Amino acid sequence: MAQITIKATSGFVANGKIITPGAEVSVAAELARDLIGRGKAIAVTAAAVTLEDGEEIAPLEECTDEELREIAKEYKIKGATKLPRESLLEAIRAHEAVASEASLEGGAE
Repeated sequence: MAQITIKATSGFVANGKIITPGAEVSVAAELARDLIGRGKAIAVTAAAVTLEDGEEIAPLEECTDEELREIAKEYKIKGATKLPRESLLEAIRAHEAVASEASLEGGAE
């Protein structure tokens, strides 16, 4: 199974160790997808990784503007359709950071 290097945006347990915010760790692609999807980590791996089910995980910088706008829509970021690319990237990262902090305040998983 593919390994993906991720950077923790909040604390979690991986590979039997407690991972603190800011730490980088290589994890199985499925775990990386879960952690990134829940806002607990961001992808550090420079290239897109294809999972066994055919889904690709790509760093935000490699996403098309359309893909970024879809992410922003999922996050309910207002005005995303009018934001330039760099502002859209910043808004998505800000949302992920806030979501990560909120999950920490709600209790560790």
